[in-house]
Amino acid sequence: MTLFLIRHGETAWNHRGLYQGHGDPPLSQAGADQILATASRLRPQGAHVIFTSPLLRARQSAAILADELAVSVSEDRRLIEMSYGHWEGLTQSDVKTRWPTLLRLWKTAPEEVMFPDGGSLAELQDAVRAFLADAERTTKNIIAVTHQGTIRVAVLTAEGRPLSEFRQIRVAPGSLTALTHREGRWILDDVHGRALSGAQPPV
Repeated sequence: MTLFLIRHGETAWNHRGLYQGHGDPPLSQAGADQILATASRLRPQGAHVIFTSPLLRARQSAAILADELAVSVSEDRRLIEMSYGHWEGLTQSDVKTRWPTLLRLWKTAPEEVMFPDGGSLAELQDAVRAFLADAERTTKNIIAVTHQGTIRVAVLTAEGRPLSEFRQIRVAPGSLTALTHREGRWILDDVHGRALSGAQPPV
């Protein structure tokens, strides 16, 4: 089976360079258009169900995919983005002024960071592992609409790579990352492509 990880489309917060996390802005029109383009790539893949993060930008993205692909949608909280806590709604410049040491650590050793009144990569990985374990038990292709951090951690977990490599993976808004489960292991499937271009949020 193949798990298609879709990052939600762009929001106004993405466009403005704000940390989102559990912040809940809606899709922009550009974001909706990105998801429509992704739907055309998914149509031949034969996915049977969509799971989505409960955050609005993901749910709106999932609804577009569901309409285009005629498949059902279920929410799964394990797909939610990591909470950036007090950083949410701020620019990187704002964060640098208020938390310069923590921002430096986030840039150099992200696996060591616990965000103020927020979460951590280790907590996010626990949720991702649980979702992947359930996905392994199905034989049908699945679409999961989720977030940049969640997809990065899913790729690292699937490939057995450390969380310290979190920053090495790029996941653009509306992009598709495919993980195929075969012979007891996950394989990053480049056949379906990973969008490496587009606006990048502050990380």
